[in-house]
Amino acid sequence: MKRIKTSESGCPKAKKIAKNEEEVKKDREPQVEDVRIAFKDEIKKYKKLKLENGRKYDVQKVLGEGVFGIVFEVFDEKKRKLAAKMMKKTDEPPDIWKIELHVQAEAYQRPDTLGSTFPIPQIRDIGRQMVSALAHLDILGIYHLDIKPENVYFVENGAFDIRYLRNRHLAIEMKDTKIQIGDFGCSKFHKEFESDVKPTVVQTQNYRAPEVFIGLPYSTKSDVWSFGALMAEMYTGMLLFYGTDDESSEATQFEMMQRVVGQFVNRAMFRKALLHGSDHVRKDNGILQRTAKKFEPTVPLHMNLKKFDFEAIPLFEMLKYVLILDPELRPSFEDVANHKFFALN
Repeated sequence: MKRIKTSESGCPKAKKIAKNEEEVKKDREPQVEDVRIAFKDEIKKYKKLKLENGRKYDVQKVLGEGVFGIVFEVFDEKKRKLAAKMMKKTDEPPDIWKIELHVQAEAYQRPDTLGSTFPIPQIRDIGRQMVSALAHLDILGIYHLDIKPENVYFVENGAFDIRYLRNRHLAIEMKDTKIQIGDFGCSKFHKEFESDVKPTVVQTQNYRAPEVFIGLPYSTKSDVWSFGALMAEMYTGMLLFYGTDDESSEATQFEMMQRVVGQFVNRAMFRKALLHGSDHVRKDNGILQRTAKKFEPTVPLHMNLKKFDFEAIPLFEMLKYVLILDPELRPSFEDVANHKFFALN
C-alpha cells in the first residue's frame, strides 16, 4: 500500500484529492436541482418544442411530472395530439430514454396485454412480497412514498402468457412472480418524533393518500394506502383513483376517492390539517371539505368485483380493510400481513 507523502504544511496530495472530490460533487449535485427548482416554472411555460431533427410541436399543457422528466400534451405539424416527454438533466446515462422507449414499445407490440389483469393467486403472491418488503422498510425507518406499478419490478425476465380465466376475462400470467420494490428517489427517513414530520406533497397523485391531499403529514400509513390502490389495479387493470386534466384535478380526485371507498374524511382530520396551516380545505355549510369544480362518475370499490369471481372476494375484503381514509384507523403493514387474504394458498 502506498503512503501519501506529507510535509509540515499538511497533506498536499490528500488536499488535492479532497478538492477534486468537492469539484465532482459540485458539478453533479446541482444538475437535478437546477431543472427541478430553478427552471421548472420556465419549462412549464414553453409554448413550442423543437427536436434536433427539426420537428416542431405546439405545447398545450403539462400532463405530469416525475423525478426525471416532464410530460407535455402537444400537437405535431399534422395537428395530431401526442405526449412529449422532456428528460431532466441527471447523472443517469445519457441514453436512459432508450430503455424506457424499448419497454413501452414491447408493451404495445402486445395489445392483448393492455387492460389485462393478474390472476388472484399471483396478485396474492406479489402482494405478500410487497407487504413483507414495506414492513421491513418501516423497521429500517424509511417511508417509500412512491408506491405504484412502475416501481415494482419483476426480478426475472418478465416472461408471461395471456389466458382467459373462468369468468371470461384476460389475465397476464407471469412465469415468475418474484418482485423487488425500487425507485427510492422520493423516499424519506422517519423523524425521531412524528411531530417533526412537516406536511408536504408526496406520492404520485393516483396513489396519494387522503391525508397528503388535505395537508397532513405523511407516514407509513400513506404507503399502506398506495399499496391498496396498486393491489386493486392489478385486479381491474385500471386506476382505482383517477383525476381529471383540469386545474382542479387533485380536488376532483379527492372527492372521487371518498365515493369509491364509501367513506368521508372526518372533521378531526380537517381540523388537524387547518392546524398544520393547510390551504386545501374550506368551510361550506358548516362542513369542512375539499373543493372541486366538477364531479366525475365513480365506481364504488365493491362494484369492481367481476361477476361470479368468487375467488376475488377475499381480495376485496382486504382492500376494504386497507383503504381507510383516516390514517390513524388504517392498518399497518404488519396488520395487513396477517389478513386472511394472504393466509390463503
